[in-house]
Amino acid sequence: MLGRMSHKVVYFKIKYKIDINKIVGFIRSTKNLFQLIDGRCLLSQTQILSAISRAGRRYIKGSRVNNEGILILMFVSASTQIDSAISSCGLKPDSSTAALIYDDESDYSNFIAKFPEFVMVDPFVPYDVKDDSIFEKMSYVDATL
Repeated sequence: MLGRMSHKVVYFKIKYKIDINKIVGFIRSTKNLFQLIDGRCLLSQTQILSAISRAGRRYIKGSRVNNEGILILMFVSASTQIDSAISSCGLKPDSSTAALIYDDESDYSNFIAKFPEFVMVDPFVPYDVKDDSIFEKMSYVDATL
C-alpha cells in the first residue's frame, strides 16, 4: 500500500511567476494533506510514491514532525531538517513545474480556481529511474525521525 489510498498526485506546469505567500496561505487554510513540491527536486514517480508511503507510515506511527506534507517533503528531499527540506524542494517564485499531493477534491478545485497559473500536465518525470541511492537516502531520513 502506498500511503493512504486517498492520496492523489498531479503534475503542473507553472505559466508565470507565483506569489509564494498566497500559496502558503492557501495551504495553511486546508485541513487535509495538500503539499506542493518543486519539480526540479523530482527524479521519478516512484520517488514520490515511496515518499508518500514512508511519510504515511511515519505519520501514523508518530514522529517528531506532525505534518504529513512536511514529512513527504523531507523524504523527497532526503533531508532530516524541515527548513532544509522546504528550502531545497519547496515551491519557489521561479518554479516552472510542480507536483501536488493532496487528499480532498474540494481543496484541489479551490486551488485550481484561485491559482490559474498552475496548468495540469502529464507527469514530467519518468516512472522509475532505478536509482537505489534515492531510497537509501529516504531510509536514512526514516531512521532519524
